Amino acid sequence: MKNVLMTISFLLLVTFASCQKSPSNPLQIAVASSVSVAVNDLKKDFSKQTGIEISIITGASGQLAAQIEQGASFDIFMSADESYADSLIDQNLAINKYIYGKGTLVLITSKLNVDSVKDIPSSNIRFISIANPKHAPYGKAAYQLLTHLNLWETIRNRIVYGSNVRQTLQHFQTKNADAAFVSRSILSHTNYISISEHLYPAIVHAAVLCSFNNQKSLLFLNYLRSKKAKDILQTHGISPYHKILP
Repeated sequence: MKNVLMTISFLLLVTFASCQKSPSNPLQIAVASSVSVAVNDLKKDFSKQTGIEISIITGASGQLAAQIEQGASFDIFMSADESYADSLIDQNLAINKYIYGKGTLVLITSKLNVDSVKDIPSSNIRFISIANPKHAPYGKAAYQLLTHLNLWETIRNRIVYGSNVRQTLQHFQTKNADAAFVSRSILSHTNYISISEHLYPAIVHAAVLCSFNNQKSLLFLNYLRSKKAKDILQTHGISPYHKILP
């Protein structure tokens, strides 16, 4: 009997400790690499307003979505491609999709004789880095752009792949590539070459809840809708998205 009472007391103590600890657990937010810089600023502002801590896990959108499908316990997923968010919703792994903006694809290069994407084939660029189109939205956009301009077959032997857009930028920064297609949102003060948004499909960013009964998650999703959050995102080149109806 004494052992039973000790066991019950221990279980009650553990349960009480768990309940006490739960509110202070940070929000686990899976964030596409392309928007990680902006989300760091959102994190600071949100935590200042609410006192809620946030832990950010970054990676390519497709890779993060696959982790969620395999059981990763993220509270929120901020994808750079809404199709991954839609897929999780279809599998009943996420709810409450919110489109928080659209991204901008840009070209960065160290070569002075390149003023546009069309200059790449005739330039002295040896290697061009893009994120893997299979799971990285900006890599997919870069591939679609180069295909649309009939440049892919001409330069495909010069392409090197990053696992996500951040690694693509690192290829350029470490001089393992002379040029890179990256998101405007991942750059700070680096000069870049603008690309017409009509040359590639819109890169629509969407956030979803992955922990359905977490009030802190709902608070953050509502925060994303605030003017302050939208202003922070726009500062990083993530503009509001207005769907064009047919």
